[in-house]
Amino acid sequence: MKNQYFGDLNDYRKYALLRGFVRAGGQVTVCWMLTTDDGRSDGNRVKYLNLPRRWKKYDAALFEFLAAQRHCANRNLAVIESSGLLGDCVFHSAVVPPEEEHRAAYFRDLTSRSRSSNLVFLDPDNGFEVASLKDSTKYLYWNEVRDLYSSGKSVLVYQHLPRVKRTTYIPQLLDQAKKVTRAREAYAYLGGFSVFVLLPQGRLLPVVEQVNSEIQATWGSKFTVW
Repeated sequence: MKNQYFGDLNDYRKYALLRGFVRAGGQVTVCWMLTTDDGRSDGNRVKYLNLPRRWKKYDAALFEFLAAQRHCANRNLAVIESSGLLGDCVFHSAVVPPEEEHRAAYFRDLTSRSRSSNLVFLDPDNGFEVASLKDSTKYLYWNEVRDLYSSGKSVLVYQHLPRVKRTTYIPQLLDQAKKVTRAREAYAYLGGFSVFVLLPQGRLLPVVEQVNSEIQATWGSKFTVW
């Protein structure tokens, strides 16, 4: 995640999803996996904020908040953290370090911060690691997912969709996630160019059922549950 992405259409879906888990009783730790801004045009998908008739109905309070922020020169995640819109979420907001030993400390800190949570959300720039990995700060490693899940946490991960057939890619991604973590269940929340992969522990399933029902009833084809 980069501060330059704050408030884009992906953020709208992301925050709405997190709000759903909070409302349903999830205790959530948010790990932004923050990386430094790079000056590119990524994150400029904010035209939806000029279309309230089309987009406000999905989460009116959230939409109004993001619309009020769209002209701010300094886009920053601290704004959503302090807004109260994500309830009592715990935030891990440090920049992801590139050095391996510092990265290990980063995740130890995440483990400490998430002690009272039953769900950890991770927001890497690109998603899960790939064979052609070049910039490690933009990816979440599979062993990091495994370790979090093995510690008893349910895990939710942002994944940017590559240019492949979604009906093939998403089932394969869910199968790989279950294989790595030995999770019995895996869900995907698909919207636009992104998908959020959920690996729930058994005790979170009643929360997941409520969230899934709410998303399907509210978002329709704009944000679908797999």
